[in-house]
Order: sequence, then C-alpha cells, then structure tokens
Amino acid sequence: SATFVSIIEPHGHYNPVAEIPEQPFTSIDKLELLYDDNAYTIVRFYNKSGKYWTVMLAHQDARQETEHKVKVNDAIFEWKGPYDIRS
Repeated sequence: SATFVSIIEPHGHYNPVAEIPEQPFTSIDKLELLYDDNAYTIVRFYNKSGKYWTVMLAHQDARQETEHKVKVNDAIFEWKGPYDIRS
C-alpha cells in the first residue's frame, strides 16, 4: 500500500485595489514521509528558511493518556496522545 502526504498551505491574498496577489508563493520547501506502518505515521516538512515541523500520528490507540515511541534510523520519536506536532 502507498501513503500520500500533502500540505494545504493558505498563503498570500489578493489585493483588489492594487489588482495584484501579495505573497502568492509557497513557503514550504520540502515534505518527507519519515515513517509509516499500520500503527504510526511520521511526517516532516521544512520551510524555505530551513525551519521544520514534525507531525507524529498514532493510528491504533487514540487515547490522550497513551504514550508512543517510534525509532526511525537513529532518531527516537516519543509523544503522548493520538498526535503531536513539534518544531
């Protein structure tokens, strides 16, 4: 099976007085699927200045008190609850 990851980014707006879009281009530079199986998905995305966010999702246990731990290569991701987002 395949996992598709995408980001919907609200950015910019249209100035009807000046008739030009302001900040019409994305600030996202890169999107990575770091880990994916039946229990967990971990995604990381970067903006153009190099800052990144990691989104961790638990698919099987959505209780707020559940602690999760996933090892991806040399990195260990730990969080509590069904999801977490870290920068």
